[in-house]
Amino acid sequence: MAAVHERLAKEMAYWDRRANELKEQEMEARQRADDLDARLQTLLERERELAKLKVTVTLTPEIIRWIDDQIKRARFEDRSHAVQFSLLKVKTIKPN
Repeated sequence: MAAVHERLAKEMAYWDRRANELKEQEMEARQRADDLDARLQTLLERERELAKLKVTVTLTPEIIRWIDDQIKRARFEDRSHAVQFSLLKVKTIKPN
């Protein structure tokens, strides 16, 4: 009878420990999900703000030649992709 009690006590201790581990993992998973949701909300807000901006781009002949060259080399599907890439590389210059 003592062996049964000992075995049951060990098994209860195991399942208590396992339940605590799972609760901790659940809390970590919820925190990670909350962090990712916050990042998504931040990105969506930035996207909404950028969508409000009207952007006018003037391309110089050198840039147009560069874009056409990149398309010929199959680095971009079309001009719009190349222009988007080149805009990412342009530094914003603030007027004095």
